Amino acid sequence: MCVHTAQTSLAPEPETQLDSITIHRSEIKPRPAALMSPGELDENITQAALSLWESKGDYPHTVIVFGFTWKLARYYWLFKKRGIRLILALTIFPEFEENLPRWFGKLKWQMRTILLTQLFDGLTVYSSAFVRLYRGLGISSRKLHIIPFPVDDGRFRPAEDDEKRLLRKTLGFGDLDGPIIVFMGSVISRKGADLLLAAWLLIEKNYPTATLIFVGPYGPRETHLTASLRREQEHFQRGFQGLLDQLSTPQSVRITGAVDNPEDYFRMADIFAFPSRLEGLGGVIPEAMACGLPCVLTRFEGFPETEFGKPGEHFLEADFTPKSIAKAIQTLLDSSSERARVGENGRSNALRVFGLPHVAQKLAYLCRPT
Repeated sequence: MCVHTAQTSLAPEPETQLDSITIHRSEIKPRPAALMSPGELDENITQAALSLWESKGDYPHTVIVFGFTWKLARYYWLFKKRGIRLILALTIFPEFEENLPRWFGKLKWQMRTILLTQLFDGLTVYSSAFVRLYRGLGISSRKLHIIPFPVDDGRFRPAEDDEKRLLRKTLGFGDLDGPIIVFMGSVISRKGADLLLAAWLLIEKNYPTATLIFVGPYGPRETHLTASLRREQEHFQRGFQGLLDQLSTPQSVRITGAVDNPEDYFRMADIFAFPSRLEGLGGVIPEAMACGLPCVLTRFEGFPETEFGKPGEHFLEADFTPKSIAKAIQTLLDSSSERARVGENGRSNALRVFGLPHVAQKLAYLCRPT
């Protein structure tokens, strides 16, 4: 099995081995991968992969592609002409453009999806929620394959108390002795960061030693922003700042910015709160669960039917209101035994569903020669 991706400053080697997987990293020109839009990056990686196969005269029997633009369709037709089986990985739940009527946006998405099923031999999805969505379009279940988001339990694992204290000190939170509630992801409206901060306003006075930490960039990547998204983000940030200004204890909320080591922030924390509105899956959820964190979640659009387990047993579920989110967080803050129970149950389920061996087995079966 091979993976084709881009060279970065963190991974500059053109080729490495990870167990039995060969990873090819292509040099991206004329500018670094981090400064490219997703479409530009996909096209560069696809061109590099095709050139490598042609130079060797050896083509794979199955290719799984992450991301699609119509500019790439010509490459995929070339793949199919060479007998390559094409699988498209769908990782994002549909979000319809706000400047279009919802019915038109939905129709546009439906037509695009139906056309994609003609080009690709199969679709991989993260969860049962995707299967239900695409089966509703009449797509055959034979074309849909659930490949869960993989979680490495070597990286994402619980920390003992001594290690947790050391992590806090190393990450710049050595002054915090009380419970830490962590949010992981871009601080944007879609991920419910404003809901969580509004909930915190109801909590902070009653828990003076507790701290809420937003781990992630304050807004989406610049290359992902359209003009409408930029306006939306500016509006969100004004509202978010307004909530920050209402805090009785401003030091009880911290924002780290983007990080390269999310596992360390999970492992130093006590609770994970993620009141998102829309996700493809929300990969940070099984990662947090694997670290043994009890999770407070909202049933966002795209929420899996079974993969995260049962509410009340494997996670706590809240409504999309600050009061409901605050109540769930307070339930965990008030009881160390409840934190331990939900955290242990969530970890056990996450490793069973999202653990690397299980996901690798499903992926290997999908990519087998037919």
